[in-house]
Amino acid sequence: MKRFTALAITALAVGSVGAQAAPPKGTAKTEAGSQLVYAVTRDGSPIGRTIVDIDRSGDTTTVTSKTDIEVKVIIVLYRFKQDVTETWKGDQLVSFKSQTDDNGTNHDVSITSSGKGPTIVADGKTSTAPAGAVPASFWSTRFAKAKTLIHPDNGRLMTASVKDLGPDEVTVGRTPRKAEHYKVSAGKDYDRDLWYDGDQLIRVRIKDASTQGNLIGSDLQQ
Repeated sequence: MKRFTALAITALAVGSVGAQAAPPKGTAKTEAGSQLVYAVTRDGSPIGRTIVDIDRSGDTTTVTSKTDIEVKVIIVLYRFKQDVTETWKGDQLVSFKSQTDDNGTNHDVSITSSGKGPTIVADGKTSTAPAGAVPASFWSTRFAKAKTLIHPDNGRLMTASVKDLGPDEVTVGRTPRKAEHYKVSAGKDYDRDLWYDGDQLIRVRIKDASTQGNLIGSDLQQ
């Protein structure tokens, strides 16, 4: 239970809105920028949500997200909470910080940019990632060219295979949206299908051995 839910949250952390565009359905305009709300499900049943705020100032983008998941069958079987703050300058990662409560196991991860590659401090241990590595938060399609992804929960490095599967149509609420379908694989226990409308994440699907056959999903709410 713990394993599959934690993996699911990785892909559900954040979403994004195109710069200087009218907010699409599922997006609420705020003074700071835009807010998106994602419904998280397990085999079609709601288990939580992720709320994402995006602030753009010039070429600097700051994304904050809060995820709250609870799997319950009469009693609570699993809980996951995560707060993430991520800052980019253009297409370059400036910093990333996550605080995660994975069913009682706490993790603190911070990432800062450096000349040789991102510096990661995960639960007090420092390491360096290869140049071009980015967090697997999937708030935009910036991950598409990365060969190394950084697990946002625990700072683990993952060698990634990213495939652009082409255009698709996704229904948000009752409204069809044109989307680009990506598949991200990083070993046998990490497999994600993601759909983007432009640079905005609108759907995530996870089903692999680590989920014990359960279909985990996240959809932008209309």
